[in-house]
Amino acid sequence: EISACLVGSEMCIRDSCIYCVCWHFFILDTSFRNLMNNLRFKSKSLLDRQFQAALAFLQSSDSSLPSCELDHASERQSLLHWLDEQPVAEDTSHFGEERAFLRACLVGYSEAIGYLNNSTQVRTWSGEESCHHQAWVEQDSRAVFLEDLLLEDPGWTWQGTEIADCQGSDSPNPLHLVQVQEYASRSNLLIYVISSRIGIRQADVRLLRNLHQLGLADQIIFVINLDLNEHEEQADVDRITEHILRDLRRCGWQQPHYFMFSALHLLLQRKLELKAREQQQLEFWQDHPVSQMSA
Repeated sequence: EISACLVGSEMCIRDSCIYCVCWHFFILDTSFRNLMNNLRFKSKSLLDRQFQAALAFLQSSDSSLPSCELDHASERQSLLHWLDEQPVAEDTSHFGEERAFLRACLVGYSEAIGYLNNSTQVRTWSGEESCHHQAWVEQDSRAVFLEDLLLEDPGWTWQGTEIADCQGSDSPNPLHLVQVQEYASRSNLLIYVISSRIGIRQADVRLLRNLHQLGLADQIIFVINLDLNEHEEQADVDRITEHILRDLRRCGWQQPHYFMFSALHLLLQRKLELKAREQQQLEFWQDHPVSQMSA
């Protein structure tokens, strides 16, 4: 089995422009009627161990932090109130990661308890219901209870290949950076997506340097995702590209392998049915001086 990992400055399942970088490779009709998704929920025992470990870690630096058992609603409420009342200090020793994990568990536990058991549970949705997985991945207070999520397309040609769409480097949850690095370390290929509108930010620099230190430099290719509405001429794209490449060199990539195109433009070209607004956007781009780079 081959594993590919999508990382970048704005990788987020809610961002359709970036989401299609993953999906336009193999889905021309963007309906999900043939997809099947499998949500693997953590076992109750695993969740309890993770929760108590995070709690003990924070209690080691602040003894006033109350104890809590997830099964006790009053204790959950008390701990959540304590976390919300305390100022968020600069995270220097993973305190931010543990704090975010605890809060997500406390907020979402009452909703997730019906899916938790003594052993790992797998919930499967398919056909018209296949989009139900989005409710579990869009919010930290739900995603924290998942061990894994797998979307399957029975008609995909690349059988045995898995593509993971990772959180963006600018995610406010410090746990996401850890998860991205863990998944990237197990991947055969990493595609790092960079927005031409934003370029490389400080959050990208941190993530890229970490990936380089993990010895993953040769497994990464870069995609500069063109925002055609931001660039009126080729000279502007050239300037942005040079700036991005200069930043990549500073992060350790002297000769980075990169591709440049508009993911949204490609998606609209490949969709079998376009909404009126999408059709107007595509027609507007037909004579765009930069659009041929995405053809």
